[in-house]
This record gives sequence, structure tokens and C-alpha cells, in this order.
Amino acid sequence: MTQTVYVKYNNTRCPQFATRTEIVENGEERFVRKTALTSEGQAHIDAFSDKSAIVQKLYQNIHAVGVRLENNGAVFPFVTGMTAGSDVESALHDPGETIRRLKQYLRKIDTFQDDFTDFIPCEAFTEVFGELDYDGPALPYANVDEILDNFLITDGGLTLIDYEWVFDFPVPIRYIQFRTVYYFYVKNHSVLSQTMDEQTYLSRFNCPPDEVALWKRAEDHFQQYVHGKDRCFSYPTAYEKEIRDINYLLNHVPDIAYDYNQTFVKDDEIRALRESLHPTRYPKYLWEKLRSKI
Repeated sequence: MTQTVYVKYNNTRCPQFATRTEIVENGEERFVRKTALTSEGQAHIDAFSDKSAIVQKLYQNIHAVGVRLENNGAVFPFVTGMTAGSDVESALHDPGETIRRLKQYLRKIDTFQDDFTDFIPCEAFTEVFGELDYDGPALPYANVDEILDNFLITDGGLTLIDYEWVFDFPVPIRYIQFRTVYYFYVKNHSVLSQTMDEQTYLSRFNCPPDEVALWKRAEDHFQQYVHGKDRCFSYPTAYEKEIRDINYLLNHVPDIAYDYNQTFVKDDEIRALRESLHPTRYPKYLWEKLRSKI
């Protein structure tokens, strides 16, 4: 019997990019299927065949999962393994080791089959990333979404499991690398910001402020390309949830534990919560401070 065990909707995008991603079980087989949420999005799904061909010849050290198109969907094999992002996050308690692992993955990922070319913006690039005054190396075709969570550590090495944003025109390699390290910082801001601010962190990857501003403008244009002008297809602010980071937890966990203890949680459950706080997820001083508050 075929059944869906996981589903994710990317419905805050423009209609031509809105997708549904499923993990499907069929007996003992598991696979991933992407389908379009609108008729306008079918071309985006059909393009996975061409994108697969590009990434297969793009990298030297990376294996990319294959794809087959059937029943108006793109079907990928289900691959298990730890993400490269999770591997780096396991070192967050040691900022130096975090940077070292990030650089190690960048070197491994960004070893390509073809040589770089000089960046010359074309009309297709400008449509996606905006006007860009930049003179530097570029890839003749590129996977711009090299975030570490898209790479799994498998027996065969690193495996790329998602290549939705692949383009067949030149893209500056520095922009692609910026996205990798920048979004790692955004995701883990609550921990990384305890030891280095964003500028200090990016400087460890030779990203000076003027270049960062350049890439952020290109990234903003790319997000508008995906989500619509002024993010018009993103959720309204009325539906946004407050983001509470490690500092909030440090300041409020005694109250939270007290409230829980009065209503749901018994003393032994509070002790279990204290023991569940693992030191590898936070810098040592934060971990000790947090545990002392429960």
C-alpha cells in the first residue's frame, strides 16, 4: 500500500514556484516526490530533469541524487544520513571548530568539473538576481542553494539531495558561498551570536562589508523573484510567530518551569528536562547557566 508519511507545502512562493514535497512509502520502498501546486508551476517541476543533468556534471566530489519525471511529478530516491549542517552544528560549542568544519565543507563542495569564467551579467541573471556591478569569477552554470542541509553524509561521501535552484547562466561563486555561510549563521544565530556578531563571523570567510552588502542585495532580489515583489506571497505578519532564542530561555526558564510544575509537569519531569540539556548544543558557559536555572 502506498502512503504519504511526510508532506511539506512551499505555498508562500509565486504560483509558478509553489510546490508540494512528499516522502512516500510503497511497501519497503521510500521515495521523495515533488509536485506543483498550480498549473503555472508544472514547468518548474519539469525542469528538474535538466537541473539534474547540470548538477551531475557540476561537482567533482559530490554525488547528486537522480530524478525521474512521472505523473506530473519529480521523483527522487529517499536517502538517509546526517546532513552536513548537522555535523557542523554539533561543534557549535567550539566556535573555532565550527568555522573549521564550515570551511572544510566549502572546499569539498566547491570543487567543480569546469573552470570558472569571468562574470558578465546577462538578461536572465538580472531577472533573478538584479543588477550587479561585480568583476570576479563565476560558474558558467550554478546551483545557488548550497546550504549545508541539502547535503547528506553517506557511505559514498557527500550526496546532494535538493537542487531546485539551478541556473544555466553564469553566477558569481562568491555569492553562492556567501549564501552557504550566511544562512548557517541565520539558522544558528542564537548560539553563534554569543561569541561573534554577523560581521565578525562573515569576515572569517573573507567577506568584507562592501561585498556582503552586494550579495545581500542580490539575495533580496532572488527572494522577491521566488516569493513575489515585496514578498507578496509570503504569510502576512498577522500569522508570524515570535521567535524565542537561547537568551529568552535563559531569562524565562524558571518561570516556564514553575508554570509547568503547577499545571502539567511533576518534579521528576523537571529533573528530566534539566538532564536533557546537552552541552554540545550550546557553548559551555551558556549550557551551565541554563541548567542552573531549572
